[in-house]
Amino acid sequence: MVKIALDPDETLIPLGFITSDIVRYRKIDVYRGRVTDPALATIKLSYDIGNRIDGQIQNLLLGNPTTIAPWTSSAGQNRSAFFGPFIFTGKRANWTYVANSRINVANLPPSNNVDVYQQDGVTLTTQFGFQVLAAIVDYCARWDGAFEDGVNLKPSGRIILPPAHIKEIMNGIFPSGATRNNIADELMEQGWFGVNFLGIDWLFVPDTTLDPTQRLCYPEFNKKPVEVYFKPELDEEKTSQGDYDHEKKNEEERYMRRVFGAYYDSSRRAYAARFNYSGTAMND
Repeated sequence: MVKIALDPDETLIPLGFITSDIVRYRKIDVYRGRVTDPALATIKLSYDIGNRIDGQIQNLLLGNPTTIAPWTSSAGQNRSAFFGPFIFTGKRANWTYVANSRINVANLPPSNNVDVYQQDGVTLTTQFGFQVLAAIVDYCARWDGAFEDGVNLKPSGRIILPPAHIKEIMNGIFPSGATRNNIADELMEQGWFGVNFLGIDWLFVPDTTLDPTQRLCYPEFNKKPVEVYFKPELDEEKTSQGDYDHEKKNEEERYMRRVFGAYYDSSRRAYAARFNYSGTAMND
């Protein structure tokens, strides 16, 4: 018996221009001569474009930060289409990820919204600490052997979180004394921006764009959840050179724009998770 599989539907990736702010600078100073520094202006524009692209991807995954109820969970976090429960029941075509038939889906994580518990497994944790790191390892371990490409999900060690939360990692250790405590020694000697725990070198990455009232962190994994698309042949940098109104003021304006698009399908939702240490369970 031959089973014929239809080609998957094509998906149109929405592309559009990302445009930087306009930078204005003086071209000529009557005392010092030409004072234009296009290189400096270009650096500023590239930084602005990079931030705008990061913002687009962040909104794609997290939802718009201005989103209001009913898209807010009981723990106060913004909901998004990306983060939430996984579907492994009903028609397989509707599953978040279609695993091999030998995989017992009861072993897979039920959601990529992960509530972090204290060691008793009952009480939700209220701070960023070692229980969060253990929960990240557990999330990845639950996917072992489930992906058809044979590459297991692994934490890179980088964790993105609001800057004010990083210091809470210190609350989980005691200063070393007569009894050696390697983790305590490392934190005391090198600071709290990184630590080796469970065989992984963790690096805590402060992100000033995240809301500090939302007690969530975002670990990076070896698999990336979003496909990003550019069209370099359409990228351009514009100036107002030759414009009379600017020339008479000895000024020039410059801006940059790039073609950009980002996309994910449901199976890629497994490649990212957010970990909640607010003390209140997320309402999926």
